[in-house]
Amino acid sequence: TEADPGPHPPLVVAEAAPDVVPQVVETLAPALQIVAVRPSWVRVRAADGTVIFEKTMEPGEAWQAPLTEEPPTLRTGESGAIYFAINNRFYGPVGQTGAITSNLPLTIAGLTETYGPVEIGTDEGLVRYAEAQGLAQTPAAD
Repeated sequence: TEADPGPHPPLVVAEAAPDVVPQVVETLAPALQIVAVRPSWVRVRAADGTVIFEKTMEPGEAWQAPLTEEPPTLRTGESGAIYFAINNRFYGPVGQTGAITSNLPLTIAGLTETYGPVEIGTDEGLVRYAEAQGLAQTPAAD
């Protein structure tokens, strides 16, 4: 025979009022993309040292960096070929052509402070990337 489970409390189902719409109060963080305008080997490490992205980026390739509490870091073998796209603007290049850059924290605040906005027309590779993406050539500053 089965044991009697005993009395059960009544089941209560809460219903949302039909006029209530949830509100999102936190704005989305802007995206941070690494953009290659010429071939460049790139490695991005998470704060714990784990490699989260590594490849030779070809001209026109972009990779969206994760925006985490502890920023990942960038190492690139061709600093002059790498720019950052943030809020529909380009920043960079990371460094001089032929230079290696290591341990660059990928934070929007840090990158926009270190690198000023650059006009698309200043780099032929950036012009080709922008045209391929359908981006207008706009002045760097408002």
